Amino acid sequence: MREEANDIQPQLPIDVDYSTVLLGITVIYSSSICQITYKYIIDSQKYAHFLSSENGLTERENALFILSTEGKVAIEKQFQDMGKIAKESELGELAKHPGIKLIYRHEFDDPAVGIFETTAVDTTK
Repeated sequence: MREEANDIQPQLPIDVDYSTVLLGITVIYSSSICQITYKYIIDSQKYAHFLSSENGLTERENALFILSTEGKVAIEKQFQDMGKIAKESELGELAKHPGIKLIYRHEFDDPAVGIFETTAVDTTK
């Protein structure tokens, strides 16, 4: 895993989608556990614009929604669902090995929206 992370590092930052950029990957080995963290930054305005194209609300309404408790719960669920899908598709092989913990950390550029961490794989237990 370390080699794969080292291969990606020179390519960073990488645009993932319209509003999301992969900033970095950290791989830490300690006490027979390999923790892999993918760190993303999300442009809040672009995210609100994307939501508008999906749900028909205005960008302003979506900007206010993602700041609300209800919005943050919805965002957290979205990231958890993405983590489950990733585990079932591309992370299936990784999930077969003991001592692996893979975390997706999504941070919005507006601190009021917050940071969302999703554990997609955890075979440390």
